[in-house]
Amino acid sequence: MANGFGSLYVGSSGLRGAQNAINTTANNLANMDTIGYVREQVIFADETYNKIKDVTPRTNMQQHGLGVSIGDVVHIRDIFLDKAYRLEEGRSSFYNTSYEVVEQIEDFLQELNGMEFKESILELWQSFQEYEKEPENSTNQNLVVEKTELFLSRCDALYSDLISYQDNLNDQIKDSIDNINKLAKDIYKLNLEIQKVEAGKLETAMTVRDIRDAKIDELASYGKISVEEDATGFAYISFENIDLVGSDRAYEIELRKDDHTGFYTPYWKHLSDTRVKRYQDVYNLDAVISPEFDSDVGKVKALMLSRGSEYGTADYLNGDDNDGTPYKELKKSSIMEVQAEIAVLFRRIVNTVNNHFSPLKESGLDTIEGTLDDGTQASFTYDNGVVTYQHTNQNGVVDTYIYRNEDEYLDKQNGVAGKEYRKANSILILDEENASYGTDMELPPRELFLRYGSERYTKLTASDGKVYYVYNGERIDNPSTHYALSRVEINPEIKNQAGLMPCYTKNGAVDRKLSENLVLAWEVKDMIIGPDDTIPCNISAFYDKIVGRTANRGSTYHSAGQTLERSAAALDKKRQEVIGVSSDEELTKMIKYQSAYNASSRFMTVISEMTELIVTQLR
Repeated sequence: MANGFGSLYVGSSGLRGAQNAINTTANNLANMDTIGYVREQVIFADETYNKIKDVTPRTNMQQHGLGVSIGDVVHIRDIFLDKAYRLEEGRSSFYNTSYEVVEQIEDFLQELNGMEFKESILELWQSFQEYEKEPENSTNQNLVVEKTELFLSRCDALYSDLISYQDNLNDQIKDSIDNINKLAKDIYKLNLEIQKVEAGKLETAMTVRDIRDAKIDELASYGKISVEEDATGFAYISFENIDLVGSDRAYEIELRKDDHTGFYTPYWKHLSDTRVKRYQDVYNLDAVISPEFDSDVGKVKALMLSRGSEYGTADYLNGDDNDGTPYKELKKSSIMEVQAEIAVLFRRIVNTVNNHFSPLKESGLDTIEGTLDDGTQASFTYDNGVVTYQHTNQNGVVDTYIYRNEDEYLDKQNGVAGKEYRKANSILILDEENASYGTDMELPPRELFLRYGSERYTKLTASDGKVYYVYNGERIDNPSTHYALSRVEINPEIKNQAGLMPCYTKNGAVDRKLSENLVLAWEVKDMIIGPDDTIPCNISAFYDKIVGRTANRGSTYHSAGQTLERSAAALDKKRQEVIGVSSDEELTKMIKYQSAYNASSRFMTVISEMTELIVTQLR
């Protein structure tokens, strides 16, 4: 023990150390319920030692200390628990966000304006069942018109709701990216503040570190992050394997907007060259979604995958590449998949009705040339699945349109029971032999569903006087000519006069075979929901498959999200055991440090009395 006044330094250091420890413990207790607060812990260290005698072969070194000091007040964290928690939190955000999207889609499918969407399909079918009983009855005809209008309005409303929801997700992506950029800038500023405070090695920036760590935790919910802290307290952060917070700045993520859909795609500003349209995307959406590759992390990625890159159409579901790329692209997006499935269902219903009311057949010809009713010349040429239409108008200008000739049409030769839909290998024309007539007994018979941008037929009189009603396929360059959602209306002529609906044979008799075949066609099991579907179904069951597959997707997301939530909660609980404030533990420390303070105080009293005694006796 030190002699003389040196002992006072020992006692004094004990008082200061215990007082500082009490203050730190009191601060922990005061912030016990503060969100994001990390408990502080006092680390004691020896004060300077005074040497009395050097070590010799026979004796040890002799020295006495000047007491104890506060070596540091440390920020108690476990970097391994932080890393594990942030990864699980990111994964949980990915699956929970994906589930929320599917849950909303399920609401669209099951409830639309207070009624199930499926009801509009069933009611349309029931109207055709009534129509079958008496096709010529105006009441039954008007019922078909009424239910067709209802079916179209609900289809359009459903598809419109899905598109609006895509736009909503798109806005969420923008808001999330804005927040990521703000978090990165805030973390960078906090890094500089921490460096400034801790540069003298006398103080730890506790409060600033708490704020920064809370922001890093929040950032982890948006994507995969990695954090490395250097000796100066500066935290370097990578986001989706690219530097987000560097030594000299916070790197910015920008958004490019698709001209057609308005959909945003995040890209790294500092790694892209917008002048040549070369972009380094932030998220790799082509990666297989799997925990094995850490590719299932982050809310924004889930939003982008759920939203998709386009509006889903029937073409995506059918696929047009040998490797099924469009279908693979479709399967990534919950909304696009349902949009495409609804589009396929809609298209099948439309074609089923139209191809019975106004049947088609193959002409067996690759070229049909002739004169239109206005005296101008026109021609149709078939080649490898497409039909080229050329028309020379009265001013001598040649208009050229290219139609897809792969529309499925009903092959009536096989009969209804064994009917099949085939793709045409020549120019399609009206099947006059099997056509039915309305009350006006005119050709061509009217289709029930009319495209906004195209009539069903072009009447062409060949040089030999033969009249062809050539089918106007869907133009490749003009989506308005497609039998697609939001581009089809009920034929206004039939809507205004239901009697024009085809229901008579050429000799004027009621065409009961037409209505019978139409009802039977509804029940034919020839629809599959995608390349991975092996069980054909009818029109009504197809919608049930849409709902079922959506529910299965949602169940998978929900299950994964709940599991990861529990995992993240367990890790956070372990984290809280390290960083959290326990009132029992802190009160125990308070008693310990108070006892240490009392002991140092008594020690000082004894030294004081001893010194006083020595001084008094020396007199």
